[in-house]
Amino acid sequence: MASGQNTYTYLYDDFGNRTSRTIGMNKSAAITPDSTETISGNYNLEGTKIDGFEKEYHDNVGDVALSIFPNPTAGLIKIEITNGDVTSGEFILTDSKGAILQNSRSVQTSQEIDLSNYADGVYLMKIQINGKTTEWRIVKQ
Repeated sequence: MASGQNTYTYLYDDFGNRTSRTIGMNKSAAITPDSTETISGNYNLEGTKIDGFEKEYHDNVGDVALSIFPNPTAGLIKIEITNGDVTSGEFILTDSKGAILQNSRSVQTSQEIDLSNYADGVYLMKIQINGKTTEWRIVKQ
């Protein structure tokens, strides 16, 4: 099936993070999305309430589930892989002009990325796991 027959609708929160994706397919198409997103609200991975405006976001990259939090951040962003087997992965952090600020050819099940030396603003983080890619807008305050 040609991808031109599908329609995609995205919703974003106030910080530019995608909060939902709707795929409109014709009647003969099989529904096989490779990723979904939900916003968990103000709770961390252990289910503990987080104070303030910090939020945790979840995404599925193929069969691998990951969480990124807090966003917005004052400096540290944590990436947690909660299930799935990571055979290869990388992340790239760029500024709003596309300049690469950080990159890593490996993605661990739990890692922190330090943004404290960067100016307040919006950054783009691209995470690739097992050949599948997701992108995030990270707000540094």
